[in-house]
Amino acid sequence: YVTCPVLFLDSTNDFHGWLDDAYLTLSALQSPHWQAITPRYNHHIGPDQAANLPLFMDAQLKGGPALPATPMLRITLNAEG
Repeated sequence: YVTCPVLFLDSTNDFHGWLDDAYLTLSALQSPHWQAITPRYNHHIGPDQAANLPLFMDAQLKGGPALPATPMLRITLNAEG
């Protein structure tokens, strides 16, 4: 039922929630959403990822520049696999 834009901040080893579950939850959203994930930490947001929060708030609440879409990753195999 979430309809507002969502910024998901997390770390890869967060003991409060598994990252795989987060992807399932985000995929169920019908609203625009972004994610910033700190690698190799447990329940910690690194400065590079934390920098997304003020940018997100500026874009959503102050009409600032829009955040770019989350990049898509596609893996393909050649004939040899």
